[in-house]
Amino acid sequence: MSLPTFSVLLGNYNKGSYIKKTLQAVLSQSLCPDEIIIIDDCSTDNSVAIIKEILKEEPKIRFIQNEKNMGACYTLNRIVHEASCDYFHLVGTDDLVLPGFYEKSMKLVSQYPQAGLCSAVVQCYDIENKKLHVEPSPPYMSKNACYLSAENFLSTYISYGCWYNGAVTFWRREPYMESGGFAPAELGSLTDTYKFFEMGLEYGACFIPEVLHTWTVTSSGFSGKTRLNPERSLKLITRVEEIMINHPRSLFPSCFVEEFKRRELATFGNAIFDKMDSDQNESLSFFKQAVSGNNVVDRLVIGFSKSLMWLQKSFLKIYLGFRLRRFNGVFLMRMIYHVKDCVKKLIK
Repeated sequence: MSLPTFSVLLGNYNKGSYIKKTLQAVLSQSLCPDEIIIIDDCSTDNSVAIIKEILKEEPKIRFIQNEKNMGACYTLNRIVHEASCDYFHLVGTDDLVLPGFYEKSMKLVSQYPQAGLCSAVVQCYDIENKKLHVEPSPPYMSKNACYLSAENFLSTYISYGCWYNGAVTFWRREPYMESGGFAPAELGSLTDTYKFFEMGLEYGACFIPEVLHTWTVTSSGFSGKTRLNPERSLKLITRVEEIMINHPRSLFPSCFVEEFKRRELATFGNAIFDKMDSDQNESLSFFKQAVSGNNVVDRLVIGFSKSLMWLQKSFLKIYLGFRLRRFNGVFLMRMIYHVKDCVKKLIK
């Protein structure tokens, strides 16, 4: 059986130092892409010079430059319009494709050509290359690579929540283009998540329960900035809800919209609580320096304060989850996995 063709698309803005390593990971795959396109959104670092050096070694790579800085949504849509293959993978400049991702994905979508997209699991790292969590978190809807029909996509989302991560997703280009691409751009960091829902509810989706990509998580990233802005986050959630309710093809049942709203509010709330925890720890660090923190009373006060802060954050997270009705068997299983992961890290 011949496999479908696929494009690897790399959008760059001021991340020249990462590009070579990212492309090496792409080119060392067991199944190489049919085309590779790089687009630069008017970087102000040495990105363009680095890319042009790479082109001397890899002349098959196409390079496009925006005449002026146009932003992420425009740049991504432009590069997809330039692509010509059946499927495309959008690679983050500072993320790495792991061995087997392309071959496993293309073999799966060749079995289920009706699927709108195919995704897997990412291993998250911080900017210091410290290993964090995997996304999505286990348990998964299947132990093996699978296809979820549009109906199963809906029920799986209700049970498991969103398993999408853009770093490790293949999109089928034709329905993506027909449905308007990554739009509307006003949805900001939720633009591609909305597209994942739209494609999945219309065409179904494939999923591979394996870590096949890395993803660098930063608070300065597109989604990171949004999550920590309460007013913007709430406006985005409300706007996505409106668009889902008024979808021209009525793809989003009311139960899906309600579940989406609850889960996004919970995710946003948890991000705010984590930020609050970080700010409090910073304040406590200043307090420790101010009082020297060398005597027994100082250490007791600081230790007690840390415990109170942890209890406050935990209580707020649990109560928010209770109010938004997020507690179910899958949620509890994920908590168990999380505790096990924390214990492993402590042992190491």
